[in-house]
Amino acid sequence: MDAKWIWSKKDKKINKPTLVYFQKNVKINKNKSCSIKISADSRYKLYINGELKQVGPQKGSINHWFYDEIDLSQYLHDGVNDIGV
Repeated sequence: MDAKWIWSKKDKKINKPTLVYFQKNVKINKNKSCSIKISADSRYKLYINGELKQVGPQKGSINHWFYDEIDLSQYLHDGVNDIGV
């Protein structure tokens, strides 16, 4: 699966620091592995089912953009889970 940048459609043309919150409910089969790759201009907070699980990101440079890959398996349960960044 190819990664894609996501952003608020409302704030696409703003050139000032902006705080956004992305949330998705996903149905998970606990027997399968699940991970997420996250990057941000300055920082992010990852919430799983309402609990703070990770703060980041890896620091990058103008020539190379780093990301954090987080194994979510230990935080998820069977059924619907709420993921927020």
